[in-house]
Amino acid sequence: MILSDLEVIRWAHGGDGVAVPASGPLEGMVVFVPGGVPGDRVRARIKKRKKRWARVELLEVERPSPGRVTPRCAIQEQCGGCPWMAGDRKTQSESRLKILRGEIAKTLQWDQERLQRDVVLAEDTGPEYGYRRRARLAWRLQGGEVTLGYRARGSHRLVPV
Repeated sequence: MILSDLEVIRWAHGGDGVAVPASGPLEGMVVFVPGGVPGDRVRARIKKRKKRWARVELLEVERPSPGRVTPRCAIQEQCGGCPWMAGDRKTQSESRLKILRGEIAKTLQWDQERLQRDVVLAEDTGPEYGYRRRARLAWRLQGGEVTLGYRARGSHRLVPV
């Protein structure tokens, strides 16, 4: 089933966009949108549906987010790594802050007033892509040649680098 006009409202921990449709077959459910950027309106196909959540495949960005940028990495879409790279620095910072505040609210039971006042991020003045601290590389030996790369999202397929 195809969904249109699905609005991505935030990023999840793993980098998927998150939408919560107000109507339609997934009304009120948490919908994970790999490749979605907060603020995007997308067209997507339902891939997996559970009782309270669903996962979709992004078919088209119908209206891009003002925070959407072209990733600097030529293989970002193929490998599925660095999913936040499709968002600008401001969108990434806002998303990190929302996730942090959400976790503190759940864990420490803080109210919104205290969260807004006491949970802030330091100004991000480092290199634009300086937040990456780890890379998981895979390799394949075929015909005496070694290929090094990343695994494609959700598969064992090797994306050479």
